[in-house]
Amino acid sequence: MWTSRSPENTIGQDDLPLIEVTRPPQPVLAELLKLAQLSRVREWRSHLEVLKPSDSCYAAFADSLMQLARPFQTEEIEELLHQHLTGD
Repeated sequence: MWTSRSPENTIGQDDLPLIEVTRPPQPVLAELLKLAQLSRVREWRSHLEVLKPSDSCYAAFADSLMQLARPFQTEEIEELLHQHLTGD
């Protein structure tokens, strides 16, 4: 398990409460990061929507990223995905 911050509205990531999430495999994280960096919002959201029902353990991970997608907070999304990819 990896500890993440649970986004609420559009507050800064440092202000978010910690929750535990299970991160998906590296290739999935890399693809999500690539789509975020390219600002391909629809594809990115589609990947998350497919991920959630594929394995219920990824629901909190997908939900935390979807919260950032509402205003599509690209920098925060990229930072969170980088953290998951590097295990930090």
